[in-house]
Amino acid sequence: MVLFCPFPVLFRRTRMWFCFAVWRVLTAPFQQVNFIDTWIADQLVSIPLMLLDFEYTVCLMVKDVWLGGYLDKNDVCLSPILGIRQVLELLPSWFRFVQCPRAYRDTGRKTHLVNAGKYFSLLPVVISASLVAKAQQQDEQFHSLAICYIWLCLALVHTIYTYVWDIFMDSGILCFQDGTIGLRSVLLYRSRVLYYTAPIADLILRFAWTMKISANVSVWFGSDMLLFALAMGEVFRRFLWNCFRLEYEQVKWFEAYHRQRH
Repeated sequence: MVLFCPFPVLFRRTRMWFCFAVWRVLTAPFQQVNFIDTWIADQLVSIPLMLLDFEYTVCLMVKDVWLGGYLDKNDVCLSPILGIRQVLELLPSWFRFVQCPRAYRDTGRKTHLVNAGKYFSLLPVVISASLVAKAQQQDEQFHSLAICYIWLCLALVHTIYTYVWDIFMDSGILCFQDGTIGLRSVLLYRSRVLYYTAPIADLILRFAWTMKISANVSVWFGSDMLLFALAMGEVFRRFLWNCFRLEYEQVKWFEAYHRQRH
């Protein structure tokens, strides 16, 4: 409600700018995509857990308060059959995905299509995860185990895909120079230690989801505490990503300006 308040209070210009930016994200296929549009959409990619929690809260209110517990199954709000949770989990990546073909149309750069594959790779991960949950509900242990291995392979491919893109394309921390991999030549932050530790931190946080398949971790921390820790880890990972993504964009603008001058 505060975000859409029309009165000139609480940073109205900033709020209106943000609403306009989100609107551009939602209508990305129908207009030219700029850096702000992609940056806002990338922030949304980190909020599926928040959307799932919101959906679960609404479901509990409908089931227990409005319907008076008519739906007595405890897991009805987590059921993969309805598909609502799967759609919410894919929705942020969908908004970012549709920006890529439009960016390719406007610029002709094929890297946008490769970037689109990164977001599309989440689709089979979510589908296979829902099939695992459905098989477990129906006590089909053989099918559940087989699909679980498929899900694990797809999740690993998606994670490696996104991590490599983080380091080489989004932040540009590492690049190929004379056949070797090293830091890029222009570094705006003073400490070089940041550029060596950031890829390691991003790697750990990207693969933090693997703790969910460890029985020992779930027993030690509990499922709710583990999900909270993973959410906080994603917040910190996105914070690091923003720092280096904005820095790299400034470096690219500087290099483009320098080429035009010379």
